[in-house]
Amino acid sequence: MEHHSMSDKDFHARYGVTPREVEDALDENRRRVARRLSEWGYAWAVDEIMCDVAVELLKGGLRRWASYEERKPLGAFVNTLIGNRLGEWMRTERPKYRSGMTHAPLRRRKRKDTTPQREALDATEARRRIRNENNAALADRLCEEADVFGDPDSTVMSAPAGDKSSYQEWLTGGTQPLELESDKYAADMEGLRQDVTTRCKRMAWEMLIRQCLTATRGSDALRNDIRRFLENHHHGLGPSIDDYPYILAVIDKYRK
Repeated sequence: MEHHSMSDKDFHARYGVTPREVEDALDENRRRVARRLSEWGYAWAVDEIMCDVAVELLKGGLRRWASYEERKPLGAFVNTLIGNRLGEWMRTERPKYRSGMTHAPLRRRKRKDTTPQREALDATEARRRIRNENNAALADRLCEEADVFGDPDSTVMSAPAGDKSSYQEWLTGGTQPLELESDKYAADMEGLRQDVTTRCKRMAWEMLIRQCLTATRGSDALRNDIRRFLENHHHGLGPSIDDYPYILAVIDKYRK
């Protein structure tokens, strides 16, 4: 692990937290993961999920979190990563989708797991619950900026968990299964991106989406503008961003 090569003091100077605080944030969220997976019938996967999130933190997540000027508590950031990883795991890596595996792997620990096992949840229902829990928990930001744009230092995907997957697919050109209502607007979002980047510098598009992901009254108006543009584009009405004042207010300063 990365912090083994530096002292606790150096680690704190770099990230603003100590290694123990990182461990505490993981432990705090581990209970949530265990509760969720136990309810869904996958309690045996807790260690796997937590290991993936720890790797995500060490391969760029902590640096990303430390770089935010107004960052949320580390535990809340870890909760965001966990929601992402749970959504991705339910979509692609639960036993149903693993080649040659049709049941949960054998437990290696000798201690008997007394957690009651329920019938395994359908992946769509699990994602719906993840989305509802995340929406209830996150008051300041729907998700972190890098959860949308991706992190080049990480091999762990930003996961499709509710509305986040729409932004992830639209902005990175992903090819997720068409399971979400918003997926049908992917081509329309690409049309908006092309319109914005034709008129403005690339930063305009990034700022547009970044502001879309903040929870303010102005962001609500911006999201409504984008939603109307997408719907009109989807129905072949040929919308122009000149008719959407909240979009223009964001991108005008980045005109070419």
